[in-house]
Amino acid sequence: MKASNKTLSFGVYMFLSMIALFFLMKLFGLEKITELRLLNILIAVYFSNRLAKFNVFSNSQRSSYLGNLSSLMLANLIAVFASALGLLIYVTAIDNEFMNSVGNGFFLGNNLTIQQVVIAIVLEGSAAAAIISFSLMQYWKNEKVQKQLPHNKINQ
Repeated sequence: MKASNKTLSFGVYMFLSMIALFFLMKLFGLEKITELRLLNILIAVYFSNRLAKFNVFSNSQRSSYLGNLSSLMLANLIAVFASALGLLIYVTAIDNEFMNSVGNGFFLGNNLTIQQVVIAIVLEGSAAAAIISFSLMQYWKNEKVQKQLPHNKINQ
C-alpha cells in the first residue's frame, strides 16, 4: 500500500478509535469525567507510532525525516478535524444536552457554545498533533540511522 494511503488510513483509524472511546464513555455514563478524554492522546500516540514505524521501514519518500513528520502531522490532523466535525454533527443533530456535560467539565468555563468547543478542540488537537509528531520523530530518526548502517557496525 502506498504511504499516502497509509497516512489517510491511520488518520481514519485514529478518528474511529476516538469515536469508539466516546461512545463507550457515553454507554457507561462516564462522559462527564474530563480526565478520561485524555485517552484520546494515547490513541493518537499508538496509531502515530505505528504509522511512523511503517514509514521508516518503507522505501518511499515518507521514509525521510520530513516526509515521515508530514505524514504523522497529516494523519493526526485528519483525526482532529474529523473529530471536531463529528462532535458538531453529534451535538446539533443527535444530543443537544451533551453541551451541558462538555461545558461543565471543560477548562474554558461554563456556558460554552458548540462553536467555541469545536474551535477549542481544533486548537488543542492541533497542538497535541504537533507534540506527538515531533516527539515520535525524535525516536524514529535514530532508528532510521541504525537501519542504514551495516549490520556489523551496529554491534561494535
